[in-house]
Amino acid sequence: MGKVFKFFLQCILFGSGLLWLSSCTNFSDPPYISSTMTSTLLKDNDINEASGIAISRLNNDVIWVNNDSGNSADIYAVNTKGERLATVTIPDVDEGWLDWEDIASFTMDGKAYLLIADVGDNSETDWRYTLYFVPEPDLSQLEKGAHIEVEPEWRTHFVYEDGPRDCEAVAVDVANKKILLLSKRNEPPVLYKLPLKKIKATKAKRVGTVPTFPMPKERHFRFVDLVGFTNKPTGMDIAADGSGIVVLTYGDAFYYPANGVEDDWLKVLHSEPERIELPPLKQAEGIGFDQTGSRVFVTSERLPTPLLDIDISGLRK
Repeated sequence: MGKVFKFFLQCILFGSGLLWLSSCTNFSDPPYISSTMTSTLLKDNDINEASGIAISRLNNDVIWVNNDSGNSADIYAVNTKGERLATVTIPDVDEGWLDWEDIASFTMDGKAYLLIADVGDNSETDWRYTLYFVPEPDLSQLEKGAHIEVEPEWRTHFVYEDGPRDCEAVAVDVANKKILLLSKRNEPPVLYKLPLKKIKATKAKRVGTVPTFPMPKERHFRFVDLVGFTNKPTGMDIAADGSGIVVLTYGDAFYYPANGVEDDWLKVLHSEPERIELPPLKQAEGIGFDQTGSRVFVTSERLPTPLLDIDISGLRK
């Protein structure tokens, strides 16, 4: 792309961003601000585009993180102090398609898994996407700093029934044997579902649209704000006990208690969310519940990589 065209494009984006900001209205409800939100930095320059985060189902104080596109086919285990515990290389991935946008942890049939979602598609032109299902390594059997390979137990290629989509928010619903995907660039966002089973290829079914996520109370002037992406969904997770779902945007996070309708997440996402106010992270893209569902962890792309630990026990109903 030529320098003149780049400059012209930046001017357009900046101008449209200012128009967008001038038309924004603040979300009137007060945000939920955790009294025990803690923050640390990941002490690892290799994790420079943290795009997904998942809390271990096997080991306490273990968090799995993946980088975005353009990086190696590795996932990283860190602790809540931000220290790297292990590196896991996933062999035989489709390198030409590598745009890992999210990671999820879950237990099925008594076995712990990590789902790695190769679902990013900024131009919305890809003809297929891939989910990798990896047995979660038990770090209690490894030395700190270990580097191992783990083969996917299975992988599922899929397409969307209504055409290509860019997606960064993926969650696993074990109770109902479903995988949920929330589109990023559609307005309003669209929820899709896939079956949670060992199949080689399938089609993501459209479930329906969800309400546009609220804007943050305070305006920011980051690049994602200037291009109108502040309230786009970038991460999602379902609590292990099915008690709620959380969605991350570049602005804030939103918690939706299931309230007894765990079999209908579209209905849940149409309910009034509890808003979790976040500091202005550079590019917040990873969110995950802890094993109890009473805390969420959030991370962001770009160095230095933050790790937020947020107590949401006051939101659980």
